[in-house]
Amino acid sequence: MTTIVFSGPTISVEEIRTYLPNAICLPPASQGDILRACAQNPRTICLIDGYFGCVPSVWHKEILWAMEAGIHMVGAASMGALRAAELAAFGMVGIGAIYDEFRSGRLTDDDEVAILHGPSDLQFMPVTDALVNIRSTVARAKSEGLISEREAKRIVSAAKSIHFSDRKYENILSSAFEAERAADLFAALKKVKVDQKRRDAIHAIKYLREVDHSQRYVAKYVTNRTVYLEEMLAEAGALYYDRSSGAMVPISNDQILDEIKLQNGTFSMALKDARLRKFGAQYAAKNGYQQQVEGRVEEVRRRYFQAKGVTNPRLESLWLRRQCLSESTFSGLMLDTALAIQAWALVGDQSAAMIFEQVKLDGLFDTFVNRAIRKSTALKRAATAVKTEEAMSWYCQKHGLSDEGRLRSFMASNGFLSKEDLFRIVVDEYAYMKSRALRGICPIKDEVTEEAG
Repeated sequence: MTTIVFSGPTISVEEIRTYLPNAICLPPASQGDILRACAQNPRTICLIDGYFGCVPSVWHKEILWAMEAGIHMVGAASMGALRAAELAAFGMVGIGAIYDEFRSGRLTDDDEVAILHGPSDLQFMPVTDALVNIRSTVARAKSEGLISEREAKRIVSAAKSIHFSDRKYENILSSAFEAERAADLFAALKKVKVDQKRRDAIHAIKYLREVDHSQRYVAKYVTNRTVYLEEMLAEAGALYYDRSSGAMVPISNDQILDEIKLQNGTFSMALKDARLRKFGAQYAAKNGYQQQVEGRVEEVRRRYFQAKGVTNPRLESLWLRRQCLSESTFSGLMLDTALAIQAWALVGDQSAAMIFEQVKLDGLFDTFVNRAIRKSTALKRAATAVKTEEAMSWYCQKHGLSDEGRLRSFMASNGFLSKEDLFRIVVDEYAYMKSRALRGICPIKDEVTEEAG
């Protein structure tokens, strides 16, 4: 089982590996890094350190998406404690005293854990002191009688007033006390200095060593796949569930669209239906039909699932997850579908997004995803190249494309943008089918539908 740990100034890679020898240790996380880590198909991701301010921080939704993908998420000490407290209700596990403080609401600001540190070639050496560590140190000094209650409050207040990039004991004490007392306090605090962040990080690493994460995490929610999340997934390399391995596998939208195009008739039918739905939504906005139709959406939804053979309402969310549909997106599609019953027309240009929506609604999206995954894997193993002429001869014979006119008509109805587009996709398809034939899976003459089923 793979465990990935994001850390830097809080705890070193060497110390992590004393407890978790096989852990994959990555530097402090920034926005998108959790999604990129998912491509390694870990069972657990532990977030300790992450960037603040200078670059976009780890986004809540990428953590939610990782958990929905079956990955256990653990947070502690720094950015991890902050995100774990914010996402505890969704199942992210928080470890340590700092997490407890954020979870209880006693601490709320992210500058409590923020520090300035050196680059990776200096092992992210801390340059300033974290406010949570200062609080712990001051509390210990007060309990041991080294400082008074009043001094403790002044130190914490002064520390809070200084930006985290300048927050060092020397600066804090010199801003709040005369030079002689500041020097005495610096010596006293140095004797009892507490690194609470490091303590919590070690606690989290020990937890990862002991906990059983042999089973994949099962989320009790569906992440709303917003445009921004889709863009981040595309940048990170979109990940989809592979039914055969149970892993999350990177596959591009282009690869999935290639599979849709190769399935004769699916592209044109999905495009037609998607246009109809889009027109329905536009027609409603212009002519005031939306309010009238909203009352029919539940009935449309019931009939939809009935047609798909999903008769148990408790299985609806599972079906939506397999088609990569969030509940909110699906509800919007049901409204469009209800409107389309009243409105018949064509709208818009050919669009992969529209095709994907319709193929998901048709219950076929996971089929094309997994075929694209299998093809991508097979092509990486392919030993010999395939000639375009041989591949096109095979494909044209299979689809009865005996002349140029039929070929052009076929290309137009199935979404091929040019002959080059067709040649590229067919060459890959022929190489894939040949590799299957060589492995004895199916004869090369068999239709795509036989494999997809």
